[in-house]
Amino acid sequence: MMAQSSPCSIGIVGAGAIVTQHHLPVLLARPDVRIAYLADTRNVSALAAISGSSAFLLPQQLDSLPRVDAVLLATPWGARAPYYEAFARAGIPVMAEKPFAMLETEHAALIRANPRLTCNYNRRWFSSILSMKAIMATQPLGRLKSVSVCESAMMRGTGKGEQHYQFKRELSGGGILAERGVHTLSQLDFIFANFDLQVTAGEGILQDGLDVQVKAALLATSGDARVPIDYFLTLLRPAPSLSVYRFEHASISFDHGVPGAQLVMHAGVNQRADSWLVTSRAQLSASEINQSFHLQWDSFLATVRGESPLQPEIDTSLRTTTMVEKLYQLMR
Repeated sequence: MMAQSSPCSIGIVGAGAIVTQHHLPVLLARPDVRIAYLADTRNVSALAAISGSSAFLLPQQLDSLPRVDAVLLATPWGARAPYYEAFARAGIPVMAEKPFAMLETEHAALIRANPRLTCNYNRRWFSSILSMKAIMATQPLGRLKSVSVCESAMMRGTGKGEQHYQFKRELSGGGILAERGVHTLSQLDFIFANFDLQVTAGEGILQDGLDVQVKAALLATSGDARVPIDYFLTLLRPAPSLSVYRFEHASISFDHGVPGAQLVMHAGVNQRADSWLVTSRAQLSASEINQSFHLQWDSFLATVRGESPLQPEIDTSLRTTTMVEKLYQLMR
């Protein structure tokens, strides 16, 4: 356990957009953190100088990485194996970017080798998701009857050439499901923590070997409660980023991709207009994207310091991996 009075030393492996736009600004603003090094397959000396850290070239200098209190592993999924192995041998806690794993057996082996792992499923910290979880716990609108989740994305934007990792399944793990769907599945895993959650049906459209559309049916069960979930992701046409939870007495809709999205209550067919649903937000929740990264780091660093217990299956969302594996099996 590290001394609580000293800043936590962090190594960063992989220095792509997710690091430069989100992790790095968040970490540089934290007084309890010191960035020890940046390591990438490109020369990141200039970026390291800005952050006051050392630069390392990968994979050549993997064995030269200094000992740190924790590591952010932000390389593409398919390139992580040697880093997982090295940090497991050294007993270093790791926060990995999503997707954490593509197979349940792979996932279990990783947390067995190093139980001090977490995955950056930061969207679980969105205020809308925490509010929805609170509503599920108290059920002020009666029993939940059904859920639908829909999202579209422009995943392969302008400027991403054929060599970008998202075009290579061996690096990305898959298409829209691996890149975007894991977020919505991890949100469902979080909201339905007290339910059994299973994929019951699924189909997809592939383009150049990568999934560009996924349609699935999930089922959440708890005791005699059975909640069907319609799940839809697409790159092929515009579609709203929208979750709808239908209860006995009203339904609630919100944009699950926006940190501070309002929850809108549709009170029934006899109501002349929708009304805003006012909920008491959790004390710690994100209304802006980098706030969700900050809260994810709060949670991870608490385990690094020994202030919170290790829960690797929850912190890495094993159920998300299980659902992803099942969906890819159904799409073959």
